Amino acid sequence: MNLKWLAYRYSSLFKLYSSNSDNGTWNKTGFMKNALIDIPTEDTQLKLANIYDQILCYLEKLQTIKTRINNLLSCEIIKEYNSYLYTNKPISEMFNCMSGNSGLTEECIYSKLQVSGKKYTVLSGATTQESSLGEIPMCIINGKKLKVFEQDEGILVTRKGKAGEIRYINNIKKNHTINDDAYIIYVKDSYKGLINLKWFIIQYKKLFKEYASSSDNGTWNKTGFFNYAVIDIPTHNEQIELIKKYEEVEQLQSKILRIEYEIKELAKREIFYDD
Repeated sequence: MNLKWLAYRYSSLFKLYSSNSDNGTWNKTGFMKNALIDIPTEDTQLKLANIYDQILCYLEKLQTIKTRINNLLSCEIIKEYNSYLYTNKPISEMFNCMSGNSGLTEECIYSKLQVSGKKYTVLSGATTQESSLGEIPMCIINGKKLKVFEQDEGILVTRKGKAGEIRYINNIKKNHTINDDAYIIYVKDSYKGLINLKWFIIQYKKLFKEYASSSDNGTWNKTGFFNYAVIDIPTHNEQIELIKKYEEVEQLQSKILRIEYEIKELAKREIFYDD
């Protein structure tokens, strides 16, 4: 018997004899007494073991590529542009900031489910592109009217927790509001059309992190950011050029993730053999 084949072929059988708790144990007695297996010829065992070895080899290579792509996407962009609209421009001159709603909790959202009216998607510093805390209508919370984001697009900034994390949001499909774990910054009317927010996120995400405290439950220093942060703004065409290059890498990342998923699904399949 080829033990590598046994480990690959019957990994699910071994798991059937483990308990489901977080501190689970494996039932050796039950396994040795009741587990049944079919054993093909040595050649078939070796062939199947080699197939699984190839799968693991592909996954290892994909993991290396994934790491390199993730590092590339998260690194600071250092680029000399050919021409600039502005240099050393204070953030406060170009951006406004909307703070969150104190008291906008999951319990509060639940309590307003039956209230009619236009709904707003609730974001926090922990929500992702695919998730939210739910929806809430215009209402009064702790004696104050719900603050909502009415601009076409903005940047969600995590205020506490993973402080300084940012992501792009827009109101094309949904209208948004936030709890007090986040801010939304957006371009002032006088600078709209000059700053592409997707470019800004790519180029200056590290700048946001510089104004976050380093503790595990850090906070983002909005006051410091708006008082001291300055940026350079290249021409619109150069902003678009950087976005295109960045999106090419993101597309490659998506492709790698899809391939990895398909290979893992293949590895889960029971391989049947006909001797």
